[in-house]
Amino acid sequence: MTSDPYPSSSNDDTPVSTKSVTSVVEQAKDSILALPQRLAERPRLVIPFLILVAVTLAVGWVFLTLVQPFLLTLLAAATVALVAVPLQDRLRDRLHGREYLAAGLITVVFALLLIAPVLLGVVFGFQELEKGITFVQGWLRDHSSDIRDRLAILDERFQISEQDLRARVEEMGKSMLGLAIRWGQGLFARIVETGLHLAIGLFAFFFFLADGKRIIESWEETTPLDVEHDRVIRREFSTVCRGAIWGTILAAIFQGIAMTIGLGIIELFTHAGLGRWLFLLGGLTTVAGLIPLAGASFVWLPTAIVLYFNDHIVAAILVVAFGFIAVSSIDNVVKILVIKDSGNLHPLLVLVCVFGGLQAIGVLGLFVGPAIGAIVFSLLKVVRTELAKITGRDPVQPQPSTTG
Repeated sequence: MTSDPYPSSSNDDTPVSTKSVTSVVEQAKDSILALPQRLAERPRLVIPFLILVAVTLAVGWVFLTLVQPFLLTLLAAATVALVAVPLQDRLRDRLHGREYLAAGLITVVFALLLIAPVLLGVVFGFQELEKGITFVQGWLRDHSSDIRDRLAILDERFQISEQDLRARVEEMGKSMLGLAIRWGQGLFARIVETGLHLAIGLFAFFFFLADGKRIIESWEETTPLDVEHDRVIRREFSTVCRGAIWGTILAAIFQGIAMTIGLGIIELFTHAGLGRWLFLLGGLTTVAGLIPLAGASFVWLPTAIVLYFNDHIVAAILVVAFGFIAVSSIDNVVKILVIKDSGNLHPLLVLVCVFGGLQAIGVLGLFVGPAIGAIVFSLLKVVRTELAKITGRDPVQPQPSTTG
């Protein structure tokens, strides 16, 4: 059994013998010096090779152009699949090695977890829209006489007849109808696009789970990178992505607990009627914390607004202060600590990578940003190890700084 040539800790680097390094250097030197002569002797081999490289780059560029709209979707599916791999392994063992069945069951459960809240939101939205239309109709029916009196006043003071007002209202209604139609067309197109991305993401998630090992083996046979280099990069990426996802889950749980305790304390001092809503608001805070760019503010801010309009001003101020200072801050602290420990990264680097990823590619940057930072340092570690092999020197170990 051979030891890992790219250990996770720099203290475990294995020195290479000077004789073997000298032999490699001499062979590389001879190959480089003989390269011009070989190229001159075999022009028929070089030119086709260069043409092959050019064609490969051109076709690769076309391929990336075709899949570019779905790159983030595929990356998101791969990131979630990394976390679901242990569950896939356990379920596959219970199903006697049926990988596709295990992956299918996990994909169905994951799809339900994604689609069910959306369907509930749509149903709730239509119900509220129906209530709003019914309310407007009832209000117009109850205040019809008052509306006629006001129209008479307008006709008397401003010489605006009921027919003119009706024509203006009809014109305004037509313009608003056109605006609503355009908005509806855009919404329909967005729904179709989102559904397409969701379907592709679920299919990719399924195949990443079912054929993940075979995909990795095919990649290792195809990639021009050294196999060990490629494994180092994939290991760091998967470790940090898992840390980011688990950090998000833990942060949401802690936010829900903090919200429940904080509202309970506020209720003890203000008696604002929050007691019966404590666990509901805490659960909603946990759910909101799982949604990137939403967070706990989607719960404590509306809660404070409701308290304010119900004349509980002190309670509203306390909810805003506690939500902003304590609850929302937990999210960043827990995520940074979990990602730092999983990827052995400095908290400042994690913070910069998280917000830089969010700004660069959106929600997915929350997970990919720290992974990119970990990959950069992994590549530097690989380069240092390779340089140590070439030069025959051990990698320089950092010395602890002393302050006096």
